[in-house]
Amino acid sequence: MDKREVEQLLIIASGIDRRQISEPMILAWYDALADMPYPVAVAALREHRRESTEYVQPAHIVARARRSDVERAEAEDREQRRAWLAERGLDEAQWGALVREHGVAAAIEHVESQREIER
Repeated sequence: MDKREVEQLLIIASGIDRRQISEPMILAWYDALADMPYPVAVAALREHRRESTEYVQPAHIVARARRSDVERAEAEDREQRRAWLAERGLDEAQWGALVREHGVAAAIEHVESQREIER
């Protein structure tokens, strides 16, 4: 994010909290957020405003962006697991039963060995 984008982010924030934007403030926020893409920072600010009445600081933006990254990665993992299960003719309940019975590694081995037998 460049300084102009940081200033735009602060303008958006000031629409809620009426902060007075200054050059030192822009530089301080830029120092904290320069490596973050502008759209990610705007989305994090939006989430902060929806979920908190706290006066937003760069740390809030970073924390929310990280949380979004984790949530996105978890969603991708779930989707990959569903696709893997679907390829093997299993659903989440069947997979859960196998894991409870055998543990994760053994359940994977069991499913893969069954798949080899069926080929």
